[in-house]
Amino acid sequence: MVTRSDYLSNIVSHREYYAQYVSPVSINLVRSAFTIERLTKAQQSDENFNTIPLKEWDHVGIVLRTPQLNAQFKAREDCITQGALVCVLKESARQILEKETSG
Repeated sequence: MVTRSDYLSNIVSHREYYAQYVSPVSINLVRSAFTIERLTKAQQSDENFNTIPLKEWDHVGIVLRTPQLNAQFKAREDCITQGALVCVLKESARQILEKETSG
C-alpha cells in the first residue's frame, strides 16, 4: 500500500499513487460518461485530459465518492477530496485507453 506521504516524498509518481484507487466502478463510470473517441481526442490534446471541462469530471466524481473509497483514502493517510476523485477518474481514463490500444 502506497501512502500519501510516499507520494508527497516523491517515492511514487502521481500516476502510481492514484492508480491504486482505480476500480471496476471508476472504470465503468468513466466509460459511461465519456466515449473512447472523446477520451482519445482529449488525451491527444493534453495528456491530463484538461480539454474535458473540470465540471464534467466533478459531476462523475460525485458518484464515485463512497464510504468504501473514503476508507481506502483514510487507510493511506489521505482524505477524499473532489480533486482526488478527479485524479482517480483521469487515471481510470488512462487505463481504459491503454487497454484499448493494447488490445
